[in-house]
Amino acid sequence: MDTTTTSSLKSAEKKDTDATPRAHSPEIDVEVIKSDCSTPEKQNGAVGNEQQMNNSTSTRRTDSNKNLSPPPQRLRTSSSTSDGTENLISSLSSWDWVTIDGLKLPAVTRNKERYVAVHMVQLKLLSKFPSDIPRDITRKFTMGSHKMTVTEAWTFNTINAVIRKFDLGCQLFTANDELVKLNDVQMFYWNVKLFNLKRVNGQYETAISSAENNVQLLATAMQLKKQVDSDIQAVCAELKRLEKSYCSITQEETTLQLTTHHAQNLISSKS
Repeated sequence: MDTTTTSSLKSAEKKDTDATPRAHSPEIDVEVIKSDCSTPEKQNGAVGNEQQMNNSTSTRRTDSNKNLSPPPQRLRTSSSTSDGTENLISSLSSWDWVTIDGLKLPAVTRNKERYVAVHMVQLKLLSKFPSDIPRDITRKFTMGSHKMTVTEAWTFNTINAVIRKFDLGCQLFTANDELVKLNDVQMFYWNVKLFNLKRVNGQYETAISSAENNVQLLATAMQLKKQVDSDIQAVCAELKRLEKSYCSITQEETTLQLTTHHAQNLISSKS
């Protein structure tokens, strides 16, 4: 290649390069940034702004916590619901639970004597027996009935609805319903049960005599008869206990009646 040509090309490129303006590239002033970061007034201002932001955030949180505060709780009463129910019923009338053959019944008290509702006795105790009760039992063990008072009727209504959930009859007791003495009910019930157990026992004896050729039936009837014999003994023991208490109560009532009658005669003779 020619040396003259090469030098001329180089000189031309140099001229073009000198003629083309350079693009302005932004440069970062490091000294200015250092001075800005090292100035204490600016640092304090940044810290103050940060504190204001934190304070505003904490204020918003406090307001939100106030809005989310739980509602005031109600004061609890010292008595439970069941206690309140018992107190309600106790305020209506004097009553307590009595047990007849494993069954609990409510009984109200009149002059230290306990009475139960006739409807409850028929529904829970006597309904399991046949209706053909011998007349000698009904004559010997009579149950004299007495009308309920309004307070006694609502006592039974409250017990039946709240405590027993209408297990004692889905009905409303009124002053037209009747009461019977607990002692009379017990004597009548256990004598009726004894009569029916003896009747069932006789039926088992008939089944045993006719089941001689059936071993399984014979064994079942004999086992059931053995159970009924045990039940009869338990009923007889209960009747003996009741008769003693029943006789003592009857004697006390008779003595009280005689004493009252004698006192009335003395007062009338003096007058």
